[in-house]
Amino acid sequence: MVRKKRVANGLMGGYVADAAALGFHWLYDPDRIAKLAGESPAFRTPDASDFEGYKGVFVHAGRRAGDASQYGAQLRVAVQSMAATDGRFDITDFQNRFAATFGAEGSWTGYMDKATKGTLANLAEGKRNPSGTNDDQVPAVARFPAVMLQQGTTDEDIDAVIAVTSVTETAASWGPAAAYLLRSAYDGMSPREAALTASSKMSGDVALALLNAVQSKQKDTVAFAGEVGRACSLAQALPVIFQICAKARTYTDAINRNILAGGDSCGRAPVLGAVFASAYGMGGAGVPEEWVSQLASHADLSAEIAALVKKSP
Repeated sequence: MVRKKRVANGLMGGYVADAAALGFHWLYDPDRIAKLAGESPAFRTPDASDFEGYKGVFVHAGRRAGDASQYGAQLRVAVQSMAATDGRFDITDFQNRFAATFGAEGSWTGYMDKATKGTLANLAEGKRNPSGTNDDQVPAVARFPAVMLQQGTTDEDIDAVIAVTSVTETAASWGPAAAYLLRSAYDGMSPREAALTASSKMSGDVALALLNAVQSKQKDTVAFAGEVGRACSLAQALPVIFQICAKARTYTDAINRNILAGGDSCGRAPVLGAVFASAYGMGGAGVPEEWVSQLASHADLSAEIAALVKKSP
């Protein structure tokens, strides 16, 4: 039951982290973000004028503070799918729900990234094994905060989950680190311990990059992201996540670091938020209650998480 509680907290923390980052998502100028953010960068309503004249791309017109990005929406599809399949990640069920949610007649009305569009096209053509497209970015790991509820998930299972949307060598070599990080966090490790454990399970340049992120003497995440990259590729996003796991001491600290680092903050958010919420829970050093209340449809999300955790083995 303790592990299930950690997973439940992690899922809510993943949703909150994604929504908190939406206002500055894909703004690549940290100085601009810091100037606009004031005391807190979280839950800013997306505004095109924030981006004008600065490096970045504004894609969230019409969305409000508390709404999900496409990453949070994909995580929700995974939660709903697993709740309907007794707590297991059934790829076919997820693919069907993914197409129903993001397709032309679906409920999703926001921005769709390359991986989402490519996967939808493949599914429409009957390509399911795998359904992923040529993409090495963070959509590959957005499902893992839900998937890693399953104990006994094998490396082959992890590879198959990644390939649902992403089939590049980069996605295959980097993506498992997110799964190992979440599994370690759900099993009771601190964020730093989870990052070290996940790093040790990787190999070659990936292991070295992640270990360097955890052991980096650079305490400033904004500066660290400037060194390794703020963009969407897993090869940039995961080192930033691992550095935050090593340096942040509370959920709020972790999420603020992520937003202030700029770039694909929403892409990094579900995994990062899940790790810290799993470790610190709700309230106190964990997810602020007032942040949960700002999350769109938070009552529905909470009910869906409870349904999933209850059905899981």
